[in-house]
Amino acid sequence: MAGLILKSPYYKPKSRDRKSGSRGGMVKYIGTREGVEVLRSGMAGYVNARRGSNGLFTDEGETINMAAIMKEVDEHPGNVWCHIFSLTREDAERLGYNRAEEWMNLLRSRRNDIAREMGIDPANLRWYAAFHQHPTHPHVHMMVWPKNPTEAYLSKKGIANIKRFMAQDIFRQDMISVYREQTFVRDELKESFRSQMETALNSVTKGEYTTDLTMLLADLSDRLKITKGKKVYGYLEPKTKKVVDAIVKLIASEPEIEKLYDLWYKYQCDTYKLYTDAMPEKIPLEENNEFKSIRNTVVKMASGFTLPPPIMMDKNVDRLYRQGRRQISSGDADAGIRSLAEAAEYDPWCRMQLAMAYDHLGDRESCLRELRRAAEEYEPARTLLDRVERNQNPYLFNCAVNLLYYAGRMLTEDTENVAPVVRQGVDSKLAREIWAKDHGVRMTM
Repeated sequence: MAGLILKSPYYKPKSRDRKSGSRGGMVKYIGTREGVEVLRSGMAGYVNARRGSNGLFTDEGETINMAAIMKEVDEHPGNVWCHIFSLTREDAERLGYNRAEEWMNLLRSRRNDIAREMGIDPANLRWYAAFHQHPTHPHVHMMVWPKNPTEAYLSKKGIANIKRFMAQDIFRQDMISVYREQTFVRDELKESFRSQMETALNSVTKGEYTTDLTMLLADLSDRLKITKGKKVYGYLEPKTKKVVDAIVKLIASEPEIEKLYDLWYKYQCDTYKLYTDAMPEKIPLEENNEFKSIRNTVVKMASGFTLPPPIMMDKNVDRLYRQGRRQISSGDADAGIRSLAEAAEYDPWCRMQLAMAYDHLGDRESCLRELRRAAEEYEPARTLLDRVERNQNPYLFNCAVNLLYYAGRMLTEDTENVAPVVRQGVDSKLAREIWAKDHGVRMTM
């Protein structure tokens, strides 16, 4: 059960109530019924202590005239609402809401917010309330109506919002304690996330691409090297954002991160329980804006390290490869594909670059076709193809193919004497092959 209970019935003109009769009679009923607490000039008492007294209160400085209020309510042409805020006796005693004065101060401080949630101009709000000392659930009745009868309406969302901000005030100290614990867990999760990133980046720096995470990080690093403008998540192109999201999702699946996120969510539910029985949806970490700084952590760390040294290829193949990449970059995709296809006839590595070009152009079918052809004569291509075909994650498919080179698309015409670079392999076997070669040099086939 929620810590604060709120009911908000409304009464139409001419409505009749079994206990109080008319709407005006309801005002009298809540202001004079047994257990109502009377406030006069700062002195608290009970209605039976003084003949003709009542427990109504409203805005500061307003005169309480029971007969006039009853008449106004009875003659009001629109609906009249009666909010009933209730606490358990234990919570009321513990938090100080076991007396009329605290409720009066709270309602006065929140009357404008209540008015806005009801579609009422705060200047037009009319309200009167009374506190009742019930043995098990002390509560306050707040009757509300507008001066302009066409203004007021109250939706389910409005009721939920009123309940939320009232509970936040009543349970302020409880919430501060929960928020403190939740903040501690959030910071611990971020630190653990950063540690997981550092471990994975160390593997990438060594040329070890044995996990999906290291593949994604290598791909992201390459993308960021040619990213113009601010290197923050919000400014990245959609494809790069998807790689970042995939990285966050993978790290979020680690047991330590999952445990901390579960604890963070528990604290989130603890705050909701103070005013509702409906718990918040547990959205994935990578989609939770409370942790959006994690995405920028990924971007910052991935852009701040250097991939391993490249391997080299034949100069003629190099020329065709560069030409194809330039043509594609300049918008002549057909010519670029032809150049890469010609290079592919001489070198299966270039056929893998052709596959990558098809992937960037959105032709996955052709990408897989060329990758399969390369796999017929080149062991790394077979290793890559096997990994690609077994992995259903499209982002990992892209980065797995991307790992075949990490700077080729950055080469320009004035780097004629620099051989194009190739990304390290996608598993430990391929990494050992590359690093076993003298200075990373691969002879032409």
